[in-house]
Amino acid sequence: MREKNLGDYRREFYQVYHREILPKLEVFERTRKTKFSQCFLYEIIVLSVLTVLLMSSGYIRGLYYEIACGLLVLTLILIPYFMNKNFVKMLKDGCMKSLTKVFGEVVWEQGKDMIPSSDLKESELFGYFNRRSTDDEFRGCYNDVNFVISETHLINQTGSGKNKRRATVFKGIVISFKFNKTIKNKTIITTKWDMNTSKTSKWMAFISLIPILGYIYFVPEKSVIIPTIIILFVVVLIAIFGRNEKQEKLEKVNLEDPVFGKNFNVYSSDEVESRYLITTAFMERFNNLNTAFGSRMAKCSFFEENIMFAITTYKNLFEIGNLFQRLDDPNRITRFFDEVASILTLVDYFKLDENIKL
Repeated sequence: MREKNLGDYRREFYQVYHREILPKLEVFERTRKTKFSQCFLYEIIVLSVLTVLLMSSGYIRGLYYEIACGLLVLTLILIPYFMNKNFVKMLKDGCMKSLTKVFGEVVWEQGKDMIPSSDLKESELFGYFNRRSTDDEFRGCYNDVNFVISETHLINQTGSGKNKRRATVFKGIVISFKFNKTIKNKTIITTKWDMNTSKTSKWMAFISLIPILGYIYFVPEKSVIIPTIIILFVVVLIAIFGRNEKQEKLEKVNLEDPVFGKNFNVYSSDEVESRYLITTAFMERFNNLNTAFGSRMAKCSFFEENIMFAITTYKNLFEIGNLFQRLDDPNRITRFFDEVASILTLVDYFKLDENIKL
């Protein structure tokens, strides 16, 4: 039986679109217009109340007035946000199963963390994170290769209350494939200037020592803050030099490709195996990944039986419509197909269905 190519999938996709999706979109379009009118009405009501309050500012003063105005402004922002979010969820629940069945047994979910956080940490592609949110996720099999696609946001949150800080560690697409052969060691590829990997996060921790050291040096000896600063100093040192016993030691590998070496760093626990994995053809394809996804940062990890790609992008992918635009725009469906297909064809692009001789 002839293996399907991208053209076959595209033809089937548009057949399903015209046969099953368009009739559904006609129903959803009526719902969209109704909800859009409701959203517009709510905004007019809130705006009218806010206008009356502002015009009465000469007569009304005080904290309650300021709080009321602030709440009304916040309501103006949140009404369209939540109404659109609910409508998009309803639209995807009604259409996504039909759209993804073209690609085989593909399951779509939202916020299920299909890729375990333990795998994300084991890949060593990401710096330290303690919060995670996921949007669209897909699990399935393509050309006999199992895959998971996850739209993921990783966050490092520190402090609490007014001192709470949230720093984005990664935002984009994580793609995990089951490899055809168990990898004995670990090899990772990172973009040269990516400061959010397990390798660079320790350097960032080391840099954070500089203000602590300066504070210890310049603060008067009698300061009661010094013991606290010393404790923080020790904690950061542990973060830098402490190692998980399960974590492999990765050394930098220099490959004979100046273009690849200019853009990417390679680390591996076994240099010989890494050279089998990262062939000249692989480097050429990986170089093109950033262009294919409109991103400037892509990274990859080979570990156990997994190959994981992480592509940084702040675009909201896999959208088939929203509350504020007509649903019968064919360009939106074409864009959805291209986004899913470009990821699935990584199996062919990187020859993941072929055996690698290790």
